[in-house]
Amino acid sequence: TCVACGEGKYKGLAGNGACTLCAVGTALATQGGTSQSMCVSCDRGKFSGEGGASACTECGKGTYGSSTGLSGCYECDAGTYSGSVGATGADTCVACPESSSSAKGSDSADDCISDCAAGYTGPAGSCVE
Repeated sequence: TCVACGEGKYKGLAGNGACTLCAVGTALATQGGTSQSMCVSCDRGKFSGEGGASACTECGKGTYGSSTGLSGCYECDAGTYSGSVGATGADTCVACPESSSSAKGSDSADDCISDCAAGYTGPAGSCVE
């Protein structure tokens, strides 16, 4: 008995050969794929980190996907953060307040930590003696 290739897989030739996984950065949401061209590149702001995906995953907070067909999303630079899901560009990464910084891939303003010089204290952006 023949069975349709599952989601994320295709088989272009007749016979009893195995189904092939769609490539990383692509997805196929239907069963019975007959060619690699049925595997669709992930849109901007989404990725597929493993072959054989049935759907692309949105880039999480602190990341963005600026091109199609990504295997992973880019992290916001250090000193910035983004609370957006499915972001499509680095412009969604917001700079931390003055005199504060954050780690690469930060997803909240709460990740911005005060960079007060010696002898000063205060929350991010408001160092006082």
